[in-house]
Amino acid sequence: MCRGPFFLFESLLIHCDCYQVYNTRSNNPSRRSKNSDISWRYRICVLYKINDRLALKTPRIAGNDQFAYELSIYNILEEYPIYPDISRSFLRVTNGNFMDFCNGGSLDQRLLKHQTRSEAGFEGYIIRVNKKEPLEIVERWIMELSNASAWLESLGYVHTDIRPANLLLDRDDHLKLTDFDCVNKIGSPALGGAPPWCRLCGLEAGTESNTFGYNGPRVEQFAIGSVLYMMIRGYEPYDVEGGFNSKDGSIVKKLQLMDFPSLGEDPLDKIIDKC
Repeated sequence: MCRGPFFLFESLLIHCDCYQVYNTRSNNPSRRSKNSDISWRYRICVLYKINDRLALKTPRIAGNDQFAYELSIYNILEEYPIYPDISRSFLRVTNGNFMDFCNGGSLDQRLLKHQTRSEAGFEGYIIRVNKKEPLEIVERWIMELSNASAWLESLGYVHTDIRPANLLLDRDDHLKLTDFDCVNKIGSPALGGAPPWCRLCGLEAGTESNTFGYNGPRVEQFAIGSVLYMMIRGYEPYDVEGGFNSKDGSIVKKLQLMDFPSLGEDPLDKIIDKC
């Protein structure tokens, strides 16, 4: 007798092998086994590699509401033709999401490998960038990210959490937008997030000052501009001033006052300036 997708979920989870589990802020493995499969640990989820093309995303705690919400968003997206720049979900069950496996990891993992920092992982501050991605790769990545964001907006939604940790690289080095647990409708109040991927509105926003405003293209464009800055330079905006360790609110204030990092005159920097 066929026991349906729940039996499939249980069987695959038992037989898939987890080699390394990564925290999104550190590239230090927290678990190992004899096999070469890789699993990235998220704030609320674990992603297991089943084979070279299939991954299984599960919540750390069964019944997590945020994970269930992401499944509901994928149910909506599945009503439309497959979009190539979106991380694809093949099958969803209560506590599992079977997805396309992107063996290139996330964009922040990729760029971190090129950095020398004062401390391990994303801790400390940037000392130097040892390698930058080729310009043609950066141009393709930002086009793919922009296309993914525009497609969501055409459906009446915004991602609201665009940042390098939520951008995956597939086997052909193409960028995929992932993590849809913060997706919201255009026009809804923006809840904000960590700088420099979002910005608290300043006096120029009038009644929306000291809020994150409303979800829409403005929110997405700002995040895309910050991501493009990191793609080009190999480190995120303000990283030389403390990056993740700037806990005094100075980066939040700089963004609110539009005290942005200096830019050049090349075409990609002009795009950042317009974001």
